[in-house]
Formats: sequence, structure tokens, C-alpha cells
Amino acid sequence: MGRGMRILVTGGLGVNGCWVVRDLLEMGHEPVVFDVRPDFTLLRDLTGEFAFVEGDVTSAEQLAAACEGRRVERVCHLAAVYPDAADADPARGFAVNALATVHVLEAARKTGADRVVFTSSIGALSPMTDEHLEPEMKPVDETFPAYPTGGVYGAAKAASELMGIQYQRLYGLKFAALRFAAIYGLGKGAERHGSHNVIWTEMIENAIAGRPTVVPQGGDQRLDLTYARDVARSVTLACLADDFEAACFTLGAGGRTRCAISRTAFAPRFRARASRSAPGSTRAASAQGGIMRWTSAAPGANWATSRCTIRRRPRATGRSGLSGWS
Repeated sequence: MGRGMRILVTGGLGVNGCWVVRDLLEMGHEPVVFDVRPDFTLLRDLTGEFAFVEGDVTSAEQLAAACEGRRVERVCHLAAVYPDAADADPARGFAVNALATVHVLEAARKTGADRVVFTSSIGALSPMTDEHLEPEMKPVDETFPAYPTGGVYGAAKAASELMGIQYQRLYGLKFAALRFAAIYGLGKGAERHGSHNVIWTEMIENAIAGRPTVVPQGGDQRLDLTYARDVARSVTLACLADDFEAACFTLGAGGRTRCAISRTAFAPRFRARASRSAPGSTRAASAQGGIMRWTSAAPGANWATSRCTIRRRPRATGRSGLSGWS
């Protein structure tokens, strides 16, 4: 194998970014991690094996300097603030989650990088219609409208997608936006990641510690849970694929996990104390057939397009994903 590519990974020290860095190293490439703080907790065993640039994605100058100084060939853009933090400070939320994407695209264009892969979200989509909610839960695909109204996070993700498409149109810069469904993985409960998706991490980490987990409501809610390592694998596949036509992909694990089932799967693995979860859904508008329906659902994602285009297929199951905590 010849020399690998130099690939900038923004947010490379985070929950998803750390696995992108690991995958790139295993494949013989040279990741350049760009992150706002030198917290190597999730990559402590690989310190010294990759280049690190401490910087802020809201600084166009710092991003351009990193791309030019390290002669970056492609970019995986994962840096973001999560929904609660974005709503708490909308100006900062939009700056980090949208304006920074424009800085990344511009830095890539000016320094000769030929591709940007952006981690978007199902949050970038319009409110879910009935067929995508309980009880049918039809998976969404790339044809579903993207006009989010539920928060700053989704609005910024949609804006980033649109700007990436424009840079591809205007400059020929290849761009892929990966819209992930719910994600779980080691580190999701860290303070820097806010409260987003913490319940799934709590169920596992409480089990390790022998503590019970109580979910007051929502035991029947189904989610398409994707393990962080599968998220990273999707990013690297999109980054390294020979070519692709589509700009946006919806990605998930293709399964449906109920909270009540998840905690019973986790508990035997770590000999947890008894946990309990009440039926229904966490954010409910109305009850039908005994199952509460979410007003802002996290539906399943139809990943057929990504399978055909970037050869992406999820690997982790709910049980195998637990190995990251072992």
C-alpha cells in the first residue's frame, strides 16, 4: 500500500471522531486531529501516533492554517455542539454547527483538498409525519424533506448541508452529508457532550457500576440506535470512496430497540442491579393502542443508498456495541 492520505478530522477527540482517527490509522492514512481542547481521554493509547492541532472551528484562519500547514487532502468534519447547548446559546450553536462548516469548506477549497465529509443528523429533517412515528415507524430516506423546525441544532445541520451542496456546485469540491439517527457510545455522558443521548450511556455505565437505571416513562419507545464505531466507519467510507453522486445520506443501524429491551440486554452482560422502565414514550402527545407517540421522534433511517454508494453496512448490534466498555 502506498502513502496514505492526510485527512483533517475536526472534533477528532470526541465520541465519534476518536473512532474515525482509529480507523484511518488502521487503514494506513495520516489523520490530523483538529479540536478545541487537548483532551486525549478517548485516544490515550494512540497519543503520538497522529498530528494534533489545537484550534476552534469558528476561526476560519485557524482552519485554513491547519489545512495548508499540514497539506491536508480531505476533511472529515465532526465538530459540533449538541442540541441542548445549541438552544441555550443560539448564536454560538449556529456558529459552531453551521458557520464553521462554511469555514471548513472554504479552507478545503483554498488549500486544494478535494472532499469534505460532514456528520449531519436526522435532526436536519422536517418534522416526522405519521407513517414515521409509532406504531408504524417507517424508516426515512433521502427523499424526506429537510426543513427542520425543532431547534437550532437541526437548522444549523440543514444549513451546512445546503452550503456543502453549493460548494460542490460552484467549485467541484466533493461533499457528503451523513444524516445519522440516534448514536450511542463510550463518552456520550461526558460533560463536553451535554445531555444528548445520555440515557443510553447511563444504562450501560450504571450496569457496569452495579447501579439500577430507572426510566420513568418511555420503555416502549423504539429507536434506531447506531454504535459510534459504525458512525466512524460510515465517515471513513464516505471519505475514501472512489466517487459518489448523492450529497446527503441517511444512516442508521436498521434495527429497532426498545428501552425496556435494551436495559435487559445490558444488565446480564455486567451483572447490573435490577433496572426498570415504565411503558410509553418519553415525549408524548397522545396515546394510541397503549403506546405513547413522540412529538419529536427519532425514527429509523433507510440506509440503502449509502450501502450502494459508499459500500456502508452497519456492523455493531446492541450487544456487540457493549464491547467498547469492556
